[in-house]
Amino acid sequence: MDKNINEKTGFIGESRNYEVYMFYKPDLEWLKNNALTLELCKSLPKYTGKQRLVFAPVKYVDDYTLQEYRIDFCQLPFEIYRLK
Repeated sequence: MDKNINEKTGFIGESRNYEVYMFYKPDLEWLKNNALTLELCKSLPKYTGKQRLVFAPVKYVDDYTLQEYRIDFCQLPFEIYRLK
């Protein structure tokens, strides 16, 4: 495992412009029951000046909230629900 990956916060890396977070487990029930929520937005590490790119199964926050927490949301592809 890469030493920079933090499973607790979802942090998987960064580029010049983004901090990247991914909330994913290869478990169908977990995927069905987890989303980017206001609580998850608030739990992200302190803002460092870079936009946050967040991958998650779905989001339960509006665009205003995403903007407030400096998040670009990317929904995980539906194909992941075909896991067996």
